[in-house]
Amino acid sequence: MTFILILFLLLAGVPSHGFTVWFAGDGFRVDAVTGKAFEAGPIYPDPLSGDYKKVNAVWNGKRVSLQAGRNEAASFQIIVEREKEPAVKGLVIEISDLTGKNGNILTRSKYIALFRQWYLQVKEPSIQKTFKYFHSFGNGWYPDPLVPLDNPAVDKNFLFPVDIPSEVNKIGNEQRVQGFWVDLFVPENTSVGEYTATVTIKAQGIASKKIPIEFTVLNYTIPSVNHVMVGGMTYGGRWLSRMGPYYPQRLFSIAKQHRIQFEPTGMAPPWVNGELIWSPVNDSAFNFDKVMGPVLDGSLFTEKYGYFGPNQGVPFEQFLLPFHVPTQKDSVLGDCYPPAPFYLPSKGKPPLENRAFVQAFQKILRDFEKHFREKGWTQTQAILFVNNFLDEPRGRDLWISPDGDRHGGYSFIRWMGETINQAGLKDRKWVLFRNDLGDVKSVGEWIPGWNLDSIFSMIGPITDIFNICASPKYFPVKYMADYVNKHKKQAMFYFSCTSGEPAFPPAMLDMETNGYALWSWISWRYGLRGGLHWDIMVWGGRDGATGWEKAFSGWHGDGWMEQEGGDCFGYYNIQGLIYNGRYIGIPDEPIHSIRLKSMRRGEQDYEYLWLLAQKDGNSVRADSIVRSVVPRALDDGWEDFNAAMGKQGAWLHDPAQIDIIRKRLQTMLP
Repeated sequence: MTFILILFLLLAGVPSHGFTVWFAGDGFRVDAVTGKAFEAGPIYPDPLSGDYKKVNAVWNGKRVSLQAGRNEAASFQIIVEREKEPAVKGLVIEISDLTGKNGNILTRSKYIALFRQWYLQVKEPSIQKTFKYFHSFGNGWYPDPLVPLDNPAVDKNFLFPVDIPSEVNKIGNEQRVQGFWVDLFVPENTSVGEYTATVTIKAQGIASKKIPIEFTVLNYTIPSVNHVMVGGMTYGGRWLSRMGPYYPQRLFSIAKQHRIQFEPTGMAPPWVNGELIWSPVNDSAFNFDKVMGPVLDGSLFTEKYGYFGPNQGVPFEQFLLPFHVPTQKDSVLGDCYPPAPFYLPSKGKPPLENRAFVQAFQKILRDFEKHFREKGWTQTQAILFVNNFLDEPRGRDLWISPDGDRHGGYSFIRWMGETINQAGLKDRKWVLFRNDLGDVKSVGEWIPGWNLDSIFSMIGPITDIFNICASPKYFPVKYMADYVNKHKKQAMFYFSCTSGEPAFPPAMLDMETNGYALWSWISWRYGLRGGLHWDIMVWGGRDGATGWEKAFSGWHGDGWMEQEGGDCFGYYNIQGLIYNGRYIGIPDEPIHSIRLKSMRRGEQDYEYLWLLAQKDGNSVRADSIVRSVVPRALDDGWEDFNAAMGKQGAWLHDPAQIDIIRKRLQTMLP
């Protein structure tokens, strides 16, 4: 069965009173000045080709065609391109409700979201100089932050009407293009049939126009439980805990809408006289139950809280327990981590010699488990990961980093796992112990005589999830595939400043739009749990300008990371996926990005593969399709890291070819 949605819009592709309208899918972005797709550039051997303004995955020059299943989001772009003269003034786009022949209505306010694309100027391409992980499309005006045009609280200068060129985006008279992003969500209970709606485009001095779009919802339903865990962490959890319930809840809501995992550090209830205070009377203290309760019981993801999107009413799938190890560098980040005993002491006695810490740590674990059980929060998996002291070890026991901080080695990880096992939990599987590992392949350089077997014989028995840096230098994908299958463990990868091509798409602002979507394909290809973005937020600074006026990020405030010779040495444009709304007048509202939509696209693709494997009773066809998109990744074929440096990823780079494969996969599901 199919479900047809007809939207009436302006006949795109035909110039009218100074501008042309055409449409694009969600797999490439268009430069605001040149009007060209970045993916059509000569960076990769298989770029976007042909006259994509006339024909692409959703556009044939006369109408727009899209397809999706139930509990799925579909996206497309409206590209308004002006002629050289005159300027386009007072541009407005309106979208009506979707009305079916059977009388069913999908309201515009609930199921269609309209965004204005905001452009960032890349003046210097991202480059990783030490290990040559990056392949940038180069300088230009990239769309990424998405201004929510349906939110009346946004500063009116960023809402309709829109001019081309735009005075607020400050691109200048060279601006030719203004793009808009549209999300369409199909709820699980949608009746089959044909629906129609109207999208009207107006501009000053131009008669209103309407354009037809066909949207087919195929007869399958995306599962309400994610089978791949792709998402990101943020160091700002302690800050979030001080912002009242609304902002952190909005972040979890946006994560749920995009099917991603969200891991803020430091979401810790107060610890007073050896007890956790879940609902403190003091309004200035973090009220865990008030903030996290709706996240963990699923009520946040219902109409009561204004939520419309996939997996309604389903509790958040993971919660990162608020343990951390402070280091000397943490002073740069302020007090964004919770107080003792949620952190492991990095000064004084090592944790394994600190009995008071061990007792407090184990009690907190038991109290968290007990409280979750009493509240009925039984559908959320607790994750325990300890950053700094126990992550990316480079020694067997204690080792000192160049900045003078002490770090635990593999024996300390083993000790921590045993401490968890001996905590007296009712169900040890309530919490999964995750270890984030770095240079495991070169362990013999740090510990003479050691190899991969040495590492995993020590920490394997007490580790539930192995999270390894996504670099051919670090990630031994074939070894891990064999290990996790044999020992019933889980493995995943993470993105940081020491990872990228040819292992996986790093997907900074000036890189492949489909990059984050491919994370899920790579996860299927190698049987991985998923991938973790490190850090997912664009905080924006005190004025909120980073990510709105500045395209670069970096530790030094100028895009550069570390000094020459360091593992992270290079120039980094925006990496985060969620922007700060302060700049556009809504400081309490996180802002979506196009690259966040790409991560959702990949999550949904993974569910296609899962549905196909369930239908077939095996993964043969699904595996074959994945290999056509990702022949190899991580260190597969790149065991010699020196040979891998500077090489491009072996996956498909042409978004048109990926779209063809995706559509073929969709037709296999009904």
